[in-house]
Amino acid sequence: AEAQESLKGTLAGAFRFQAFPTWTCDISDARRGETVLLFLIRDPKHGLVIAHSGRGRMPLHYFDSKRYATVRRSDVRLPKDASVLPGPDPQYEFRFVSVALPYLRDLIQAIQQPPPLA
Repeated sequence: AEAQESLKGTLAGAFRFQAFPTWTCDISDARRGETVLLFLIRDPKHGLVIAHSGRGRMPLHYFDSKRYATVRRSDVRLPKDASVLPGPDPQYEFRFVSVALPYLRDLIQAIQQPPPLA
C-alpha cells in the first residue's frame, strides 16, 4: 500500500500490512486500487495489521465532491453531534454510515496519547 496522508503517527510512502484474517471473527481484507482510511497496529507475529480484527478499515468515497469514510454503526462510536450520511450502499444503510473525512481527521488528531503506565 502507499500512504497518502498520516493522521496519527509517522507512516509515509509505501508499506506492507496484513490484509487477511488471523482468526474466525477477523474481517480484515483489502482490494487492489481502493482508497481507505486504515487504523493499523503492530502485531509481534504478523507485522502491521488492521486494528480491531479488520474493523479499522474504512473505505473512502466522494459525495457532492466531498470525501467520506464508510464506517460500521456497530463498531465506531461517533459523538452525538456527528453529521453522518447514509452509507454508499442503500441496501446496507442500517449497518453503515458515511462520515466526512475532515471531521474524522479532526477527531483523530484531537485525541491525546495517554501517559505511559508507571
